[in-house]
Amino acid sequence: MILCDDKKFHTFSIKKTKKQIDVVDLKIDHINHRYYTDGISSHNTNMGKTLVKCSLATNCLLQNKNVLYVTLEMSENKISERIMANLFDISMDDLKCVTRDKFNEKFQNFKKLLNNKLYIKEFPPSSINANHIRNLLKELKVKQKFIPDIIFIDYMELMIAIHSKKTDTPYHELKKISEEIRAIAVELEIPIVSAVQSNRKGFGKVEIDLTDISDSIGPAKTADVIIGITQSEEFRKMGKFSWMLLKNRYGINKRRIVVNVDYYKMRVYEDQNIEIEGNGNNIPPSPKEQQQQINNAISTVNNLAQKESEDKFKKMLDIDI
Repeated sequence: MILCDDKKFHTFSIKKTKKQIDVVDLKIDHINHRYYTDGISSHNTNMGKTLVKCSLATNCLLQNKNVLYVTLEMSENKISERIMANLFDISMDDLKCVTRDKFNEKFQNFKKLLNNKLYIKEFPPSSINANHIRNLLKELKVKQKFIPDIIFIDYMELMIAIHSKKTDTPYHELKKISEEIRAIAVELEIPIVSAVQSNRKGFGKVEIDLTDISDSIGPAKTADVIIGITQSEEFRKMGKFSWMLLKNRYGINKRRIVVNVDYYKMRVYEDQNIEIEGNGNNIPPSPKEQQQQINNAISTVNNLAQKESEDKFKKMLDIDI
């Protein structure tokens, strides 16, 4: 079912052809990124999976960590542009206008500051499994003397399982992929960061949980740490993300923070005005938290009213007749 410009949903069939058409890159300055092409509504979710991973990778570089970034969605050049925009502290649009001399100057300055390396490797979607990652790590170690401190995979839903079967459902397929990726992390003692999309139920929610993972709950059972990233319409306008620690195998979970996001410089950074929940509790409450606060207030009022009634009744019993 596809939404068309007559405001009705229509059913279409898709047929694969050898016809090639030009593809353009559109920037939609609207909160829901919706546009119409030939009467059909197109919608780019643009929730920022790659933006977040690129920002985290940049932060690791600035901490002098060797970073391996495996991309199955965007090209190596696109990932490089995002990381450089963050490092150089300029917008993506301005990055394209930087002169060769200015670019070399900035690049050499960072090269003096950073002793570590960044390797970005692109693979086509649904073309690699965990063994390809192992082979890549061996190749980089032997040929480049490069051993990563952290690995980013963008993203594991686009990988395939090593021992996949035709009878495997999306649940089993994604569960196998997540288990095989975690096996690499355990074998080499290297943290691996990836992402999965939320399902239709979770899309657009202010607060998500593990049941909102698309296709399979398998990654939730396998991963050591899971962070749910959401953005309400209000937060989108404010340029903020809500991060909820949904799972932590080694400590507490269900902790929430709010971070700022700069779409032009591909950067996620700490919001100094909002403290971590439990310390300052200045985070805007989620709907569940708001309801809990209301229930607590109602309970407090009811207890006070009941106590007042009991006190009056007690005084009546103490009256001498």
